[in-house]
Amino acid sequence: MFIIDQGTGQGLTLGQRVTVFRPGATPDAPVTELGESVAVLTEPGSATIHLRRAHEPVKADDSVAIQRP
Repeated sequence: MFIIDQGTGQGLTLGQRVTVFRPGATPDAPVTELGESVAVLTEPGSATIHLRRAHEPVKADDSVAIQRP
């Protein structure tokens, strides 16, 4: 479980999938998808996500992207 700084104010809804990724070291470097999670608790400015699968350990400075339908 992780708490993220995106929530209903950014369009995240309960049960929505969220991709966890690591930005590249430089602006031109590709991002690395780390895993997939699902929102289990949502608030206006934050959410709790459950990491369902991960290819690598997730770190505090990794990022998330809300998957849109």
